[in-house]
Order: sequence, then C-alpha cells, then structure tokens
Amino acid sequence: MDRPPAPAATPALSLLVPTLNERDNVAALAEEALAAMATAIAAGRGVEILFADSASDDGTPAAAAALAAAGLPVRLVPLPREASLSTACIAALEQAKAPFVAVCDADLQHDLSLLPGFVAALDQGADLVVGTRYRAGGSSRSGLRPWRWLLSRAATALAHRAVGASLSDPMSGFFALPRQHFETARPKLSGGGFKLLLDLVLALEGPLQIVELPYVMRPRHAGRSKLGVAALVAAARQLGAGALRRRQVARQARRA
Repeated sequence: MDRPPAPAATPALSLLVPTLNERDNVAALAEEALAAMATAIAAGRGVEILFADSASDDGTPAAAAALAAAGLPVRLVPLPREASLSTACIAALEQAKAPFVAVCDADLQHDLSLLPGFVAALDQGADLVVGTRYRAGGSSRSGLRPWRWLLSRAATALAHRAVGASLSDPMSGFFALPRQHFETARPKLSGGGFKLLLDLVLALEGPLQIVELPYVMRPRHAGRSKLGVAALVAAARQLGAGALRRRQVARQARRA
C-alpha cells in the first residue's frame, strides 16, 4: 500500500484479530481489510485493526508496530502467552474505539470483503452478523484438510444442539456485533477456548436478530494452524457448559 488512508476520527468498525506467531500474515491482513473498507474510509467511516498478540516470538509484534509507524490505523494489544483466543478478543475490546466490533482470524482464511456488509447489516439493526460457510454461496472444503473438515462439521453439529439461536455456522470465527452487545455479554463470557461466537450467543439473552453472510473459506495464507484436536475438545466442553446453563435458565423461567 503506497499511501495509507487518512484514519477516521471515530472509526465505524474495530476489527479484533487474535495473533500467535502470525508475522507473515499481519501486513496482508491489514491491506485486505483497508481495501475492503476503502469506500467507508473515504466517507469518514473507517476501520481500526487491533492485533491482540499472545506474546508471539516470531516478530509478529514488530510487524504490527511497523504498520502503525507507517500511519496505518493499526494497534497492538500485547498479552501473555497463555491468553486464549477469547481472552485476546476481550482484551482488544477494552481498547476498541468503534461502535461496532468484528472478529476474524489472522490467517486470511476469512473473506474480509464482507466487512462493509457486516457494517451495513449492523447499521440496519442486526444484533449479530456472522460469516457462514454453510449457506448457499459459502464453503469450507477449500480451506480445511479433510480430517479437519470432518472435525469442524462434527463440532458444528454439536453446536447446533447447544445454541438456542438460528445459526448455520455457530463455530464461525468471523462475525460482528455492536460493541454494546459485546460489553453486555462480557460478564458472562468464560474467556476460554477458541470459539468466542459460541460464548457470546450463549451469554446474550433474549431473541437475537442475526444476519448470516456466506463466504468461501480460503487456504491459510502463511504459518501454521493452532486449531487442533485439543482445541475442538475444549470447544465441546464449552458447548456442554453452555447447554447446561441454557437448560438451567429455561427451568428457572418455567418455575417463575
């Protein structure tokens, strides 16, 4: 990017990006996000990118700092190594400036061209906007190895049973919501695990106006995935705890 766009005084969207050894993805992600939001930036409704980094030792913090030094709307949120993806996003939220917040992975598997659509849906009153791989026009097969695709589908099936909301992709790591909703849910968030969307939906009470936008999951741009069997087991535990909590709330409501 030859000339960085002038940052908006108050960005419309804060993009929260958890990182752990993602040095070779940082600049590419920032460029793609800013290109996607170019029209909004020109209209004074820009985006800020917060890299919430869990003590990477590959130069990720320096890569993010270099972008900020070049005048891009990028900030680094330093975290301890043991910080989970959910904890990283919650920490980044504390420093976010925009009324809307979005979350995406650092590996460029998510299609950031959807960001203006996220903002438009939130402008129109959506409580939650989710990038989905499982609606017409979306796909995850090109972005996951066969064994990981099967594990992901199995976890998604479990999530459908636990989440009391109409979501085709409850395991998605690509979504946006009003910052106020995030802050409302925060006291109930577990802060553990890889799947923050699950935690948010389980924490938010009442019916939600959900908009889903399909995308094709892409192969990882660089680096190695941190999502393995252990992470999916942790997600299953999270689902079980969330389902139990929902049953307890429903039981209490019936008694009342």
